[in-house]
Amino acid sequence: MILNSNASKNEDRFYSILPLSEYKNILLSENEVDQWNISTMVSVKVKLFEFMGIKDKLNLLFMSGSVCTYNIGTVLPTFATSTLSSAVHSDYVTLDSAKYPYNFDLANKSTIMLHYQPTSSNNNNNKGKYASHLYYLNIKPMEYSMKVDSRDWYSSTTPLKIALLKRLLIDDPNATIDVVYIPAYSVKNTNTYPDTISYHYDAIILLGNFRKNKWILDELGLPDDLPNTHDWAHCFSVADHPGFNIY
Repeated sequence: MILNSNASKNEDRFYSILPLSEYKNILLSENEVDQWNISTMVSVKVKLFEFMGIKDKLNLLFMSGSVCTYNIGTVLPTFATSTLSSAVHSDYVTLDSAKYPYNFDLANKSTIMLHYQPTSSNNNNNKGKYASHLYYLNIKPMEYSMKVDSRDWYSSTTPLKIALLKRLLIDDPNATIDVVYIPAYSVKNTNTYPDTISYHYDAIILLGNFRKNKWILDELGLPDDLPNTHDWAHCFSVADHPGFNIY
């Protein structure tokens, strides 16, 4: 509701919606939102990732990487800078989990968490909290698939995404560019999914590097490109898996 608000100012999105939502308790004072330095839609999304519940965070992340979304993976932080279209749905993890098991533990707050690291830039033009830190989401799916040979995928990556990989220091001769596919639902019993679930498209694609654990959102490919062939290796996350840091 906040993202679809018709408020003239981005901070007004919170003032108009939060008092009516389950998150109304975060408004500690009448001027609470003024202290958040909300100025752009990116800052709105980052703030949402900061205080929303696990399910809502996952929904927003999968919306940001949806096949109906534009400009995916071209500007940091990629989880908050894509352009959501009116066609994107926002109910990725809302079905009966007993029938359609989620690929995430919704009872564990570490399943999806927002983090930030100070940037090394001293550029005074980067004003405001959301410009002075490099934000990233850490997500911990139960299952994922990795592209066995990512060279073809990487060769079609746009210059803007390559520039982001260089900024994250994962575009060098000694760093492998890995491609990871993370579905919203478990891959078990995919043939029983209702028409409202698409195993191919209810998912996100990450481009990055396992060793450095730095990733950016990428666009979903066509069904033939996605994990149903020998080109992808299906993996289960172990208990101490560090998750994926999405910048």
